[in-house]
Amino acid sequence: MTLISDYYTNKGGDYKPSNARVKRILDLLGDVKGKKILDIGCSQGVFGKILKDRGAIVVGCDISAKHIEVAQNVLDKAFVFDIENDDISIFDKDFDFIIASELIEHLFLPKKFLSNTKSIMSDNTKLIITTPNFLMWSNRIKMLFGKFEYTKTGFMDEGHIHFFTHNSLKKAVKKIDMRVEAVNNIIHPKIPSLIGKLNYNLFSFQVIFKISK
Repeated sequence: MTLISDYYTNKGGDYKPSNARVKRILDLLGDVKGKKILDIGCSQGVFGKILKDRGAIVVGCDISAKHIEVAQNVLDKAFVFDIENDDISIFDKDFDFIIASELIEHLFLPKKFLSNTKSIMSDNTKLIITTPNFLMWSNRIKMLFGKFEYTKTGFMDEGHIHFFTHNSLKKAVKKIDMRVEAVNNIIHPKIPSLIGKLNYNLFSFQVIFKISK
């Protein structure tokens, strides 16, 4: 845990989700006033604060102690937690929503994460997952010409361990007997929205799912 937490602690910069992603997640959540929300991988609590300002009760957890120090000042509760190694049963099944935004691609065992998260969901809990869509058309063109290079940040962030597509994440959800209730993907900005929705796997820049048991 130490090496991983140190990596994210020392990465630098304040994490801030894009306006497009925030809007699409909020669309899926609806009115959050009075709702209890768990933000897994909350970082400094930037998105959680947006939810809290809308009346939600927000609990955040993150692997970085440094980030949690900041999140504790803006969320209702925030604490250090390693989602892959710590005991997830410490969470009660009383959350209306669980959010894992830009998290699953950083995990060594994403299927285990999905199963563990399912175990703390009630029948009414909804899980929001976002992740980059690896096989969008522009990435396919780059790979066709032999370009596959990691970067410090962004789509090819060097911290990305697993890559997902719209279809592969949907299959992973189905394998553990959960279902994708709603899709609100971000379509690549160069593609008209109506065309993008014809093939999410090809034209989505980011996958955004609302998942239920």
